[in-house]
Amino acid sequence: MSPPEFVVNLYSAMERTRKIFVIGIFSFIVLSGACEIFLRYTPGMKSLSWSDEIMRYLNIWLIFLGASLTAKTNSHMSMDFFVRKIFPVSLLPLVQRITLGIVCAALLALMWVSLMKTLSTRNVMIQAFDIPIAWFYAAIPIGCLLMFVEYALQLVFGGQALASSKDASQ
Repeated sequence: MSPPEFVVNLYSAMERTRKIFVIGIFSFIVLSGACEIFLRYTPGMKSLSWSDEIMRYLNIWLIFLGASLTAKTNSHMSMDFFVRKIFPVSLLPLVQRITLGIVCAALLALMWVSLMKTLSTRNVMIQAFDIPIAWFYAAIPIGCLLMFVEYALQLVFGGQALASSKDASQ
């Protein structure tokens, strides 16, 4: 079963936005880290006081956005050796669907808990700037939502229905 056209279009927009954010965040982390190293070891130059903290918090975004990209091609590490030994080949698609359902339920639970934690920290500011730490913690529920979308699409439409041939081969 192939997904409807509006789902494909919405997914493509989400995919482009996610990739732009990952590239932007990673580029910022690399450039600010390189500047920090250069300034720290250059005599007479003052290092960036904020870079370490911001890079740490941006890594949260990078990890969860990257995890959702990995979920697209079902490339997360899995331990299916025992599943293949225990269940006959004819039952493996059913076991995979049950597993995807359990993963989706766990992601929804994690998304809810992390959303509550994020909302509870919206008045807590980071030390480097006057920015609520909730902006950085928001990566967890958003990343879980993106992973849920990926796995739910696999559950509903089967396999990697929206993964392009380029993504599926990687």
